[in-house]
Amino acid sequence: MTRRDLVSAVSPSRTGSDKSQWDPNELRRPKAEAAVNVIFDSIAAALRKGEKVTLPIGTFQVLEHTRAPLRRWILGRVRVTYAKRRYIQFTPAEGWRDEEPGGCGTGPAAVTWRAKYLVRQKARK
Repeated sequence: MTRRDLVSAVSPSRTGSDKSQWDPNELRRPKAEAAVNVIFDSIAAALRKGEKVTLPIGTFQVLEHTRAPLRRWILGRVRVTYAKRRYIQFTPAEGWRDEEPGGCGTGPAAVTWRAKYLVRQKARK
């Protein structure tokens, strides 16, 4: 799921068969984009500080990558470089995990994503 998908989920589209049922009190697209960007920016800021971010869909966590020191030849002698690498690990909540191995899952979101992907591939050919 991308930011565009989240924005379209928060801000329903006025196109399609439900134009007459559009509610003017719903969030418009620019405000929905701003809200989604604020959420992602706050998650990124917390991760930069090294904090653990827990959401209903799962947990984001910054971890240190353990790695052996590198020995390189620099300026005529061997130098030992200790590179500390950090990475972000996402652990999905219990209800969000795919029961079957295979990556994309079999839920309605995975099926619609796959259908859209196949339509785009046919359009390119």
